[in-house]
Amino acid sequence: MKQVIVFMLLAVAAISCKTSSSAIKSGEGTSFRSQPKMVGTAAALAPMIIYKTTGNYDNLVPVTMDETKTRITSYPAPGDLYYRSVLAMPQSLMEGYLLDRRGISANTVFTDYTYQEYAAMDKTPSIEELMSHIKYKDPFVELYRLKSPSSREISIEYANDIIKSKFQGCEIIIFAPNSTK
Repeated sequence: MKQVIVFMLLAVAAISCKTSSSAIKSGEGTSFRSQPKMVGTAAALAPMIIYKTTGNYDNLVPVTMDETKTRITSYPAPGDLYYRSVLAMPQSLMEGYLLDRRGISANTVFTDYTYQEYAAMDKTPSIEELMSHIKYKDPFVELYRLKSPSSREISIEYANDIIKSKFQGCEIIIFAPNSTK
């Protein structure tokens, strides 16, 4: 009986722990710590994504579609585009790569809304309206997921080191270097 009580107390203590995240300004730019997400009773870190697109979509709002890219499954509200009061646009890296700050995936597409236009909207567009504003359904040339970001801060320097290593230790999600617009 004592063992059960001790186990329950430990479980409650583990559940009540809180993980915090921060962004730190550095001389080379801003470094980002991945945001923890609650999964069951344990916190899991959001995967860090480095990617390259077929064009310059850095300022276009991404939405997520189903695998057939016929239905939008996730999209932001205008206020969701901010992180710490700054638009969470992707961070530029070397060789045209970008560090994701919005939570993109292989099923992400880009609308023709800019971050500034979308963030200024009074209300979130309907799914039908968003569908009519999808501009690029197959935008990625390369997309990599870092295997284990743990609580390590992902600085621009660190992300560029990953690129220099030819993405050693990363999971390849998309690799289509011959893709064009």
